[in-house]
Amino acid sequence: MLVVLAALAYGPTARGDAADAAPATKYPRSPSLTIHVSLSDRVKPLQAKPATTAVPEITSPPTATAPKLPRLEQERVIVELIADTPDKETDEKSDLYFRLGELYAQAQHYYQATATEPNAATKAKDYLLKAVKAFRALTENDAFRNYPKMDLALFEYGSMLRRANYIKEARAAYDQLLKRYPQSKYVPEAHLAFADYYFDLQQFADAEARYKVVLRFPKSDVYAYALYKLGWIAIDTQHEQDAIAMFLEVPAATTDAALRSAAERDLVRLYAVTAKPERAYVDFARVDATVRLEVLQALGELYLDQAKTDAAVLVFGQLLQHDPSSSSACLWQYDLAHASLTAANATNADKVAAIEQLVQLARSATAASACHDDAAAMAGEMARAFHRDATKTGDAQSYAFAERLYAAYLAAFADAADVADVQALHAEALWAVADGERSARSKLERWDDTAVAFAAVIATGKLAPEAIATAATGAVLAWKNELAMSAMPARDAAHAGSTIAACEAYRGYIKDHPAADGPVALYVEATALHQIGRDAEAAALLRELVDRHPEHEVATVAASLLVKLPR
Repeated sequence: MLVVLAALAYGPTARGDAADAAPATKYPRSPSLTIHVSLSDRVKPLQAKPATTAVPEITSPPTATAPKLPRLEQERVIVELIADTPDKETDEKSDLYFRLGELYAQAQHYYQATATEPNAATKAKDYLLKAVKAFRALTENDAFRNYPKMDLALFEYGSMLRRANYIKEARAAYDQLLKRYPQSKYVPEAHLAFADYYFDLQQFADAEARYKVVLRFPKSDVYAYALYKLGWIAIDTQHEQDAIAMFLEVPAATTDAALRSAAERDLVRLYAVTAKPERAYVDFARVDATVRLEVLQALGELYLDQAKTDAAVLVFGQLLQHDPSSSSACLWQYDLAHASLTAANATNADKVAAIEQLVQLARSATAASACHDDAAAMAGEMARAFHRDATKTGDAQSYAFAERLYAAYLAAFADAADVADVQALHAEALWAVADGERSARSKLERWDDTAVAFAAVIATGKLAPEAIATAATGAVLAWKNELAMSAMPARDAAHAGSTIAACEAYRGYIKDHPAADGPVALYVEATALHQIGRDAEAAALLRELVDRHPEHEVATVAASLLVKLPR
């Protein structure tokens, strides 16, 4: 019966690909629609940050614990004991000198590391000179040659001399240590002192030789530090791949957080200028999984800082591929989506897909609030941007992208302050998508989607009366176009209810707009009422249509439906 409607009023009921056989009624607002877009910093194109000169972040071996201030009142006691102890008591007197030197060295370390202490710099210098004097009295007195801790005393003496900038004397102390105590556990640290000295002078060949000696002692506390400095020598001598290999080994060789972090940062900086981002996950395989992901994230963030957006997309993609359940996954996806907006290798389809995935992750319970806000901003703003461009160019693909992003936004951020405005824009975009659809089946579904979307705008009750009127017009005209293709579209109770509400709103609107298509609204509302069993109300509307508009194109089919309804 209602197929007659399509035949008489709107053309053939095409079910194949000839969807344009029935020309759609035009929606009056779309051509003149103005979309206002203001991109926030969350969405604006990335700008390269000023580059900084790379230097080693760790310039001395990490200490195991923070220095503590020793009990300085012991100084007077030890000094008096030294004075009172006969020289022939070599064991006792040598140990007193060592204890005094250690006391001064600890005080020097403390004040050097604690800049907030009053006169810290002056105190550090004073205790350093006192430590040098005490260790000299111990190490340069042949009577104390057999002191059991002489290797440590020589090492401390050399370290104090080096801090005081007595380089020649420091080297002499270290030389004594290496010659007299080749099995001492302080041998690698003595070699390291020489290596750092040569490194500071940029005598890289000599420094490299000494650092490599340190590597002969893999259990030494300074092994990882020597690896780190060898990496920097490789950089300075333009052997970047060797440097990468060195930096990759450091995290597994130390538990010191500062040294691990420095090696990872330097690895990332070097990798970003010498290697291919798509190989990053594989190239970092020698470090454990946790460190590998940390390094990958740092590399991606550096690419963002450098505005190397294609590289950033690749790296964040690897992170998401290998650890999709990470608590950082949403933020990684945001960075990927943000980078894709200006990546040369990303199509508009790639960008939209990345934003949709971001919105999906932002909906999870574990997503950080910052990522929720990032996703809302990106989806909402980019939807408007695609929509604005589409209204200027008429590009069907841009309309489709806008519609997808509006839909993602509405599904995820239903409590957003602008949700009513977004619903209206979504319906507008859907109209354009439906109008441009070529497949008959898809076109039919799209007209229904469009009508439902406009009806949802009315249901919010949050827009101004003129906006509600516009939405009612859109809903009724979309259903009119749907009826031109399928005389009785399927509607469940909820769907029928939104149809009825939209038609009622439209009938209120046409009281002041005589040119509006009232008969179509009556017919659409009547069919919805009939589908949910409210036949008496449907019949009343159909009678009104037939009686008041007998010449209208839908009057005939309205009459046909009316006679079939129960009396």
